[in-house]
Amino acid sequence: MAWIIPSLKYEHATFQFINGIVNACIDKENKQPSLEDIKAAVIFFPGPVVTYRGFKQSAPRAVRTTAEQEFATACSHLSSYGRLVNVRVPRQTKPTKVFLKASPEDIQWNLESLQICNREDYEAKWCLPPHSSVGNAIKNALVSAGHVANDFFCV
Repeated sequence: MAWIIPSLKYEHATFQFINGIVNACIDKENKQPSLEDIKAAVIFFPGPVVTYRGFKQSAPRAVRTTAEQEFATACSHLSSYGRLVNVRVPRQTKPTKVFLKASPEDIQWNLESLQICNREDYEAKWCLPPHSSVGNAIKNALVSAGHVANDFFCV
């Protein structure tokens, strides 16, 4: 029986060593972004146009795991801030989802809309140029579909 005790000590030490390595390697859990987080990220995304691709590339890290359907759902809840449109872009198999932010002058700034952002913050983000993922093909598709005016993307 004396040979069992050293074996147990060795197994315990080995277990502690492996456990220390595994615990150091395990990443902490990332929570799924809430609908409110996604809506705020869309509102604060720079520029008057937000594409799903641009959102996935440059939104805050916490909301980059958002699925396309979650993006569309969040945008549909933001009807007082703009509208979600689908445009057909040449050489793309699926329609591109684009959230067109409303001009700051067109939004009724009441207490309900202040829950997400205020006018000054919204206007500062809206006035920035569109994300680089909004290429000429998307711009032309938005203009030809009548969603924006011809001079909308002119500087």
